[in-house]
Amino acid sequence: MERYNRTYQEECLALDQPGTLEQARMVTEEFVKHYNIERPHQGISCGNRPPLTAFPTLAPLPPLPATVDPDAWLRTLDGLHFDITHR
Repeated sequence: MERYNRTYQEECLALDQPGTLEQARMVTEEFVKHYNIERPHQGISCGNRPPLTAFPTLAPLPPLPATVDPDAWLRTLDGLHFDITHR
């Protein structure tokens, strides 16, 4: 994600310098098309091809849960003991 944000900043916002929210939306829409359809992606999985060429169909993401329990990870550790003095 950080790579995308840097690319978006350097190849879109810094070049086009939109002055209004509407201009920012327009240049962003064009950039997203360019990024996904035309621009070769340097990631290993894309093989220097644009993302939509490398992965024309992707499985849909699962839906987000209605609620999130921020303490759920603690239940997996409940009752465990860790020796932090041993290195």
